[in-house]
Amino acid sequence: LLGGIAPEISIEGLSSSLQKQLNSKKNDPFQILFTNNNSSALQTRYQKFLNRFPNAIWTISRGKDLSDGRPSLIIKIESVADKKKSFHKLESVERIGFELINKKIKDYEIISSYSILSGGSKPLPISLSIPNSVLTGTKYDFDIIFNEPINDAIIAGGLISLSQKQVNNNKNPKIELSPLAGGGLFKTVQAPLKAGTQYWAAILAHPEGLVSITKSVKIVQTNPILLIKFF
Repeated sequence: LLGGIAPEISIEGLSSSLQKQLNSKKNDPFQILFTNNNSSALQTRYQKFLNRFPNAIWTISRGKDLSDGRPSLIIKIESVADKKKSFHKLESVERIGFELINKKIKDYEIISSYSILSGGSKPLPISLSIPNSVLTGTKYDFDIIFNEPINDAIIAGGLISLSQKQVNNNKNPKIELSPLAGGGLFKTVQAPLKAGTQYWAAILAHPEGLVSITKSVKIVQTNPILLIKFF
């Protein structure tokens, strides 16, 4: 099927197979499920990711079909390492829309994504209040909130936009930190005038550790209501 909705069992079977392949940590988990145009680039990113997070666990499920009829998958990744004096936890959620040809994924598109990496002496739970999709040219709130009171702790943070090239390189960007008032980072940002995807990276520094966040926001020219909530 091309651009349409595949039978339910096909999408469920595909998500189960992809989850199994990714968690097996094999050399090339994408070859049997993605077309050749996509598998090689994904393989490179996968190996770089495993080098940083070798104990990552993938959970993949079917998401709601997109308004144009394409199916979607919700891809969740978790990684936790608890050592004697350091701790890190990775949480990542990505929704992709795609087309199927001969039971293989072709022309996949990232609809929305975020990742939260916390490290330090203990986990630092936070909440994100950021839309998944906005109209071109509009201003919107980008808020990262500590879930627990910070009391008298001094915190700092920063936010920068990322290019597609920076995202693909998967390198840590340099973010200038400034003192923050209140329990988190609260910014108003603006969408570009051209439809596409806007990428952000942020860091919060707390006496007990660091939290780094990446977030993609879909920039659309029509009402984004169908894309705002999908989890």
